[in-house]
Amino acid sequence: MRSISVSLLFAASLAAQEAAAPAPAADQHLDLRVLYAGKPDDARTAAWREFLAPRTAGFSAIDVEQLTEQSMKDADVLILDCPDPIVRNAAGNPERINVPRPKALTAAFDRPTVVIGGMAMVTDRLDLKLDWL
Repeated sequence: MRSISVSLLFAASLAAQEAAAPAPAADQHLDLRVLYAGKPDDARTAAWREFLAPRTAGFSAIDVEQLTEQSMKDADVLILDCPDPIVRNAAGNPERINVPRPKALTAAFDRPTVVIGGMAMVTDRLDLKLDWL
């Protein structure tokens, strides 16, 4: 009796998972214009472009060091990203951290921003509150 109950419960959970499967990517379109600020030649930039361009109302990328508040005029959301910020020596040992810095971004910046990885150092320098308590 117990094995039958477990089997039925397992079958029901599988059916529920299939019913709750996410919609295909074609149906997942956001009415947002996204500006991605990272490193133009980095593979991460290409990956974000491939993921977001077909799913948003607009996608553009800019070198994070060229980012200004004016460059956000046609975007609803900013994604701040950078490649691996750890600078290594010839032996592969970490020496320092090098996070690209948007030179013209100030604490007055008022757009929704997604901060990824080492770019949290940028918001720390501006004394902005993140989701940390």
